[in-house]
Amino acid sequence: MNRILIGGAGAALCIALLAWWHFSEMDAAYVQGQRAERLVWQEAQNRALAKADADRKAAQEKITQIEADYWRLSTVGAVKTAELKKALDHEKVVSGACAAVSRQLRDKLNAIGRRS
Repeated sequence: MNRILIGGAGAALCIALLAWWHFSEMDAAYVQGQRAERLVWQEAQNRALAKADADRKAAQEKITQIEADYWRLSTVGAVKTAELKKALDHEKVVSGACAAVSRQLRDKLNAIGRRS
């Protein structure tokens, strides 16, 4: 009877050790898998951040170009308006009245009115 108990206890001990070894191996594999997945996720995060940064830089360049175009057109419009005022003042001095529009004044008005 003692032999059966010792044999049963030995078998139980072997099974317990085997189970412990198996679960410790599973834990190590689980941790290794977690580490590998974390690296994959971090790489994907880094790629997404790099793409977002590149997109932001491209958008900023586009905004800067649009702003430069706006200021250039604004300056051109101011110059054309000054030329129009000068031509209008000249027209008033030459004709004394606002009866007819000279060809120079007409051309300047057309240039300002056709901004697209």
